[in-house]
Amino acid sequence: MSARLARALLDVVLPGECPGCGGAVGLGTPDGLCPGCEAALPALPRFVDPPPFVVAAWTLGEYEGPLGAAVRRGKYGPDPALVAGLGRRLARAARHRLPPVDLVTWVPVPLSRLLRRGFDQARLLARPVAGALNVPARSTLRRVRGGEQAGRTARERWREGRRAWRLAARRLPRRVLLVDDVTTTGATASACAAELLAGGAERVYLLTACAARRGGGRAMSDFLTSFDD
Repeated sequence: MSARLARALLDVVLPGECPGCGGAVGLGTPDGLCPGCEAALPALPRFVDPPPFVVAAWTLGEYEGPLGAAVRRGKYGPDPALVAGLGRRLARAARHRLPPVDLVTWVPVPLSRLLRRGFDQARLLARPVAGALNVPARSTLRRVRGGEQAGRTARERWREGRRAWRLAARRLPRRVLLVDDVTTTGATASACAAELLAGGAERVYLLTACAARRGGGRAMSDFLTSFDD
């Protein structure tokens, strides 16, 4: 029996659950979502308000929709295959649509969470993005204090984020793309960007799978037209 036929049989006998709507989804579905939720997701990244120290920021969709549900299922399931599927989707959206960068990096999870889950969701998102942009992906940051940001107020996020990160790499290239799964207040991205700038980067961009708050409305084409590289 071929692998494709075996997977098709498993899809019929043991269908999975779509994290976006709870409906049935085949185990072989590339991004882990049902056809309805797949069709509802945007194909292009949306320009959002960048946090301090970040030149420009993009997100693929809203945290409150099926994309956010997929991110939560991937992180807390845990389901690394689902996160990897989201990484491929983010890579497809980023290809030929972002300014030139020299390096892709990510916001790493604390060591305790990495040991508990067995994977770093931001790393799984960042690597396919780097492949799509044809640049290296490299770990450049480490967390030195603080824990889970979920559930904290905006003030707490900014206070904890200021000294939570340290550079863990040699001197960085000029243009760095920082990848994370979710942006809410922007505190984490801002703190990480400040470290990257201190390490030699001249411009830090941010790309996330989803955003928990709506950003600015500038069109992507308007931004790229005015971009001076």
